Amino acid sequence: MNIYLFELIGKWISTLILCFINLIDINLKTDNMAMMNDNITKSSIQTVELVMYDTNYIYNNKIPYNINNVIVKGEQAVSYVNSKGDKILLREPTNEIIEQGLGYYGNYKGRLTSYGPDCPGCSKTGTVSCKTVNNESYSLIKDGVFYNDEEYGNVRILAATRKVFPCGTIVKVSNDKTDTFYGIIMDTGGDMIKAWDEGYIWMDAAYSSQEEAFNAHITSSQTFYEVQRWGW
Repeated sequence: MNIYLFELIGKWISTLILCFINLIDINLKTDNMAMMNDNITKSSIQTVELVMYDTNYIYNNKIPYNINNVIVKGEQAVSYVNSKGDKILLREPTNEIIEQGLGYYGNYKGRLTSYGPDCPGCSKTGTVSCKTVNNESYSLIKDGVFYNDEEYGNVRILAATRKVFPCGTIVKVSNDKTDTFYGIIMDTGGDMIKAWDEGYIWMDAAYSSQEEAFNAHITSSQTFYEVQRWGW
């Protein structure tokens, strides 16, 4: 077998290895794999090296300390040594970036109910108690019961005690009566404030009317609240 054909086979094998690495995403700091041809008169060793990426952290006191978000997924560097002893870089490393929360722990269990702007005791104008991130008024009637958050998209408006949950807080809500959803604290109410003073959590999910809220059937005292972001 001539040397040019032999090198071509070596490069082809290296390409196959790179494809295999991309598929299985091995987490090794370094790894050497040797390949030898079966020609009884000639032999060659092709060494593929995987070098682990670095991990960098950014810290955010707006998210609870129990939450980590992968901002950029890391990828290992890949190189190989050809038959001439040259080291060939097949892929540059990509360092992983992780957002680490530093805020208060945000997991709670409590009660969930629903309300509309025409509920007993409500203002009937639908104006919520919180301003938007741009310090503008917001109305459930005029602007809707979903708020378009820059980070989380359309999230349902929630009422809660602002002694604990500041305006703009994002909460993941789940119970056995409704599909899991994300909400944003944009309103409050006397019942929610009183509940916290008595030692438990109560949130109210906004609907376009009290009738729709009643027919949603989401009320549950076994609701789990997971804060994803504290305030704006």
